Amino acid sequence: MLFIFSLIGIINLYYYGFYQSPINAIIFGLFEDDTSAVLHTVWDDYPFVTLIACISVATYVSYRAINALATRQFARHASRRGIWLAIALHIVIMAVLIRGSLGIFPLREMDMAISTNPLVNASVPNGMTALYIAYSERKQQALDGDPAVTLKKMGYPSALAAAKALGLPATEENQVENALFAKTAVNPLAGQASAACRVLPDGRLGTAPDGLSVG
Repeated sequence: MLFIFSLIGIINLYYYGFYQSPINAIIFGLFEDDTSAVLHTVWDDYPFVTLIACISVATYVSYRAINALATRQFARHASRRGIWLAIALHIVIMAVLIRGSLGIFPLREMDMAISTNPLVNASVPNGMTALYIAYSERKQQALDGDPAVTLKKMGYPSALAAAKALGLPATEENQVENALFAKTAVNPLAGQASAACRVLPDGRLGTAPDGLSVG
């Protein structure tokens, strides 16, 4: 476990050096793009073997030192009941420290902004924390294949309800697409009409449906 924490911490350091950001959702592109090419780039550009060797040695030395010290101290001064009490107390203290708060809400991403310096703020989350935040962002960005399911997850019972919330001039389901896209006449060369995204009231652009090009 110590090895994994250390490895992800080093990855977070190099990740910031390249992206100027702690680990974020982009990291999952490793499994979605050309994974082999990405791994080859990492292997060629970074001292992968040296880092793994250093982390392994440091982890082993730390483990042996902590284990020897803890075993010696507990064996000399603590009873079995005392050992279990110390373990339970340690777990409680660690849980409180990880949560970061005794209030209703734990520490959240907004609490990481402790300075006006972006570099200082980026150094606040450790590797595991940054990876967890990236995973949460990834889950929020993931869309289901069925648009109706996605709309319901976002709180809209139908596309028409979402259109009304966006202020689009649509009163029926079949008018939603026309409200989102302005279509031109059929292009004789392409054999189909082209579509231009309308700018939504909140400043965002609509997305062209399948089979239509965005003009």
